[in-house]
Amino acid sequence: MSKIETVKRIQNFPRLHVSAELRDNYVSFEVDTGAGDNFICSEVWHQMGKPPLQPVTSRFESASGHPLPVLGSFQEKIKVEGTKPTLINLVVTKISILNILGRSAIKELNISVDRMLQQITQIKGSQSNSKSTQPNSALQTACKSLCAEFPTLFSPGLGFLKDFEVDIKFKVDAKPVFCKPRTVPLAVQDDLEKAYDVGIAKGVWKPTTFSSYGTPVVPIRKKALQGQPKAQIRVCGDYSVTVNPQLETHRHPIPKLEDLMRRLGGGHYFSKIDLADAYNQIQLSPASQEKLALSTHRGVLLQQRLPFGITSAPGYFQEVMDQLTHDLPGVAVYIDDCLMSGTDADRHLQNLRRLLRRLEENCLRCRMEKCEFGKPFVEYLGHTLSREGIAKGPKVDAITKMPAPTNIPELRAFLGQIQFYGKFLPNLATVL
Repeated sequence: MSKIETVKRIQNFPRLHVSAELRDNYVSFEVDTGAGDNFICSEVWHQMGKPPLQPVTSRFESASGHPLPVLGSFQEKIKVEGTKPTLINLVVTKISILNILGRSAIKELNISVDRMLQQITQIKGSQSNSKSTQPNSALQTACKSLCAEFPTLFSPGLGFLKDFEVDIKFKVDAKPVFCKPRTVPLAVQDDLEKAYDVGIAKGVWKPTTFSSYGTPVVPIRKKALQGQPKAQIRVCGDYSVTVNPQLETHRHPIPKLEDLMRRLGGGHYFSKIDLADAYNQIQLSPASQEKLALSTHRGVLLQQRLPFGITSAPGYFQEVMDQLTHDLPGVAVYIDDCLMSGTDADRHLQNLRRLLRRLEENCLRCRMEKCEFGKPFVEYLGHTLSREGIAKGPKVDAITKMPAPTNIPELRAFLGQIQFYGKFLPNLATVL
């Protein structure tokens, strides 16, 4: 029986991380002096093009003592800041986000654990006025100047992903459903008319005289952007009463926050690129256009672009964006938001240029006023993402200020809030 190598961590010992470059991929590794080997998760191995693996005869255990499933091992040159590329052995695990540099790599890469611990102590001691919390104004200026090199990408109008269309999958027993148009509230009639006119002009909808399908409209007033006199109307179909129950479930995974951080590993500053009317930049197949048609007071409008409101839309859009950006270093996409980073300012700008070029080459459009550049942290999905990792967002204060629930609906709302931030609440399962 092969000797069991154990990956362990000393109790209360701080986590130490370094960013390493492997085949143009930047990966965040935990530096673990208790590990005899180096480990990398299968997701990163796939991103590297699945280098050939050698069989592994040893068995491994996690810190909890459970068997650690592995696929094999391979050798790869790895580079961390301040060192030359060094060939090390990496064991590929099936555990997501498990990237560890053990004792052998620590020695070969000349990683100073003592210096890293000293830096952590300094950061903790001066966290309130740390420079890492301040925006990099020079980087922000450089990012905005770089965006000026892509005028089409940031120009007004609706993008149109070239050479691509989505065919929405329905269940085999799906039947046409047509609902009469709903009465439009007087307060939004004029704005709704303008929204229809703009959408038809952009190719989002096309009037038709006949359709077996018709979904009623729900007008939603969007948040006003800077410089706009008032908020615009977003036209959404109430697909919950028509096609949603008849749609096939789209299985493409929506990434978790941990997945995003793995893609952004080692970044010091972050930028966020916002796609303008993201879903509407994707063309629908002719069959899908009729099935998702809108029933309005102006008649039936064929839905020519991917709409908001259908349950499978996030999966379709995420799949498209993953295919579009999977090979871009330092880029992570969550539906219509493109997050990117780099290990330093130069790498940040290089990664941003690659992303902007890829988006423009595929005829997409972005909204400059909603983009963010060169920030030490970004607020995302109720959390704060930074070089230190994932932290609870500022809205967590809403939990501490919530009144005690007095009925079942209030209790459900409270428990929902608690579960969302469960990773930051010690002994939550025991308390609840």
